[in-house]
Amino acid sequence: MNETLDEMNGGSGLSSAAAANLKEGGKWAKIMAIIGFVFSGLYGLAGVLTLFGNVTMGFIALLFTAFFFYMFILLKNQANAITNSASLNLDAFALNFMRYWKIWTIVTLVYIILSILLGIFARAIIIQALQSMTAM
Repeated sequence: MNETLDEMNGGSGLSSAAAANLKEGGKWAKIMAIIGFVFSGLYGLAGVLTLFGNVTMGFIALLFTAFFFYMFILLKNQANAITNSASLNLDAFALNFMRYWKIWTIVTLVYIILSILLGIFARAIIIQALQSMTAM
């Protein structure tokens, strides 16, 4: 049964079903954040070890580690905002939700742009190589 605005969950603007689903989803987000912290730590350790063999690759691995660690902090904060208390902290949830998806969108767009540029660059190299082969 859908609740009307007057019957919403403690004035939070959510129905009881929505609040229950958010709390349940928050538990899963917290599990994912913990898994992410563990694997970020392992990746960071690999990055530190890589520093001894290839400084550039080790540094890149540590940058990726820091990025993913921050993303999992945002995910954990989202989960905490909706699971840690009797009332939902929708402001904290919304802030971390916005930051999380804003960063993922920017990263995705940068990846797409870099992929397109790499494709153009690779095409130019292939054309140049083919032209030099036919000139022989």
